[in-house]
Amino acid sequence: SDVCSSDLLIGFFAVILVLAQGSKWFPYGPSSATSSMGAIRYSGESLFGLADDVSGIRNKVLAAFLARPEFWTDGMYAGYPVVADPQALAWYLPFHIARLGLGWNAFMILPYVVASTGAFLLVRRLSGSNLAGALSGVAFGYSGTMLAHISHFNQIHSASWMPFVVLGMLLARQGFRVAGTALGAVSVALMVSAGHPQNVVYAVYVCGAVVVGWTVADGLPWSGFRARVLDAACVFGLGMALSAVVILPMLELASFSRRASGSWELYASKALPPWQLLTLIFPLSFGGFSTAAGAAVNYIGDSSPGEMTGYAGLLPLSLALFGPFVVRT
Repeated sequence: SDVCSSDLLIGFFAVILVLAQGSKWFPYGPSSATSSMGAIRYSGESLFGLADDVSGIRNKVLAAFLARPEFWTDGMYAGYPVVADPQALAWYLPFHIARLGLGWNAFMILPYVVASTGAFLLVRRLSGSNLAGALSGVAFGYSGTMLAHISHFNQIHSASWMPFVVLGMLLARQGFRVAGTALGAVSVALMVSAGHPQNVVYAVYVCGAVVVGWTVADGLPWSGFRARVLDAACVFGLGMALSAVVILPMLELASFSRRASGSWELYASKALPPWQLLTLIFPLSFGGFSTAAGAAVNYIGDSSPGEMTGYAGLLPLSLALFGPFVVRT
């Protein structure tokens, strides 16, 4: 089709898989799995908070991954409905597919495949260039943020579906409203069920900016802008409806948590401060690394290097800066 030729998509998919599988980013190999976990199940801090060493974490993660899903856990305090915790991934379809036999490594590789493929398809659709799509796929899938949060599997899985949300809106913009709305809505539902609601909020920001930008670029009147907003509302509205089984129990459970009453300070915490924008060009400019000789360079920035990472490479940044000045013929 004009969206992407099957041969190119399969080839790009295979390259991403080979690169990811051949790396050393995935420390939880299937040989480390154990079958007994007691009351610990795959849910947020109840999974990670009770392990003191890497080996213990590995065994607990894998055992929880292989364990039978539960609706209730007594592993924390007096117990709580773990199925209401979005981090439990109780309704995240790729998680359960991976549990059927693909294994933990496949589950951890998947978001990089999804992110890279989604960015590839989106940029290829926008530009008509296979090269631009491939570069964008690698830049997004292997960006600093995706790699820095590899231990937060719910974050990278949730973030990986964002390009498909924008792609769905792009298809709707180009006249494929049913297909675009369906793709966008399913992608939103997968973002929600992946267990990191914050990324869904970011997706709303991105898509809002995209709607405004496309409206200006297309020179549409006010009625055209309203139609674009309606398309975006359909994408997110249907996506939220599909993931209501996650959202409604989450809201009820959250009302009993320490964060039941939110604040702007909590919401804005760990935001990248302006004085650390230099890390977008020089990611280690504030320390937080070790030299080849083993000397540690202390981190002097806000929060932690992983939380403050927004680096995506110098080449994508350079192309983004100079791209508007290139005239296509």
